[in-house]
Amino acid sequence: MVDLSAPNTGYLIMGLLSFWLPVLLYIGWMRQKASRLRQEIALLKEEHEAFKR
Repeated sequence: MVDLSAPNTGYLIMGLLSFWLPVLLYIGWMRQKASRLRQEIALLKEEHEAFKR
């Protein structure tokens, strides 16, 4: 466990946040983008099926 009274604890926490926060934000952004692309693909498939008729 991390001793929160140690002088370097703040640096440890900031170091972890400076790495993991952007990584997690990027993962969330990519998941959102993938979801939008899946929706657009479904819409294009529907339009294609309607156009073929």
